[in-house]
Amino acid sequence: MPESQPVSETRCADFLVIGAMKSGTTTLYHDLRAQPSIFLPDKESNFLLRENWRGGFEKAKAEQFCGEVCPDYAKLPDLTGVVEKAAAFRPKVVFLARNPIDRMISHHHFISSLRAPQNPGMSRNIDEAVTKFPELVNYGRYVFQLRPWVENLGRDSILLIRFEDFVDDREDSLETICKFIGADFEPDNMDSAAVHNRSEARPVLNSFWKRIRENQLYRSAVRPFTSLEMRDRMRRIILPSAAIRPEPPSEATLETAKEIFRADLEELKDLLNQKEPLWDLDS
Repeated sequence: MPESQPVSETRCADFLVIGAMKSGTTTLYHDLRAQPSIFLPDKESNFLLRENWRGGFEKAKAEQFCGEVCPDYAKLPDLTGVVEKAAAFRPKVVFLARNPIDRMISHHHFISSLRAPQNPGMSRNIDEAVTKFPELVNYGRYVFQLRPWVENLGRDSILLIRFEDFVDDREDSLETICKFIGADFEPDNMDSAAVHNRSEARPVLNSFWKRIRENQLYRSAVRPFTSLEMRDRMRRIILPSAAIRPEPPSEATLETAKEIFRADLEELKDLLNQKEPLWDLDS
């Protein structure tokens, strides 16, 4: 446990989960949140993207480890300045990463199925989308995302968990993460059967729910007094389900993406002192 400390408005995170978008971070958030030794604010609270970025953990107990689960912290080059702020308090960093081809396809399905204004105009045709939305590839360039963290915090402060290993054995992955950040692990608190935020099942955020979510009365009088689970149930009841999965990318698009990702994975292997690349993109 961390040393007892007064909970203050300037307390910073002991750890960050900056896993790549569509790599299981929502399920990991729920698994971590169920551990008594860990305190998490709302997922994607994004404190480090704010001007006044310190604090946010006033409700935590002094003996709990405080963390954030924010995929937005690994969205270079679109969102910057996070690593520099984190360097001031030197948190442990967990990066949840998925086969970059699978991640790209899931990312496209997720965004292209959203309704305006959440969808920035992304076509349901992934071949067309990757030419107009470079983030579909960039967010899966893991060495590009991780190198600034390694350079600022050191390799020993970074733990990479493969999404595929997390899916195969969530209990083992969660125990590894808890050990890495120094928190106690209580397996009885896990709900290993629950999977969150799958693209095929995720409700689509429409303008009606967006207006509710941003309404000041809801944010001040309703949200603080309703559990995350209750809010999730409300969304599933009110919102329409996601659209069916679009057609897969063409061979030309796949080969172009693989060429980029192969080079990135070779560099990632060296950055993290791995013997082999973490994925075989041709298997």
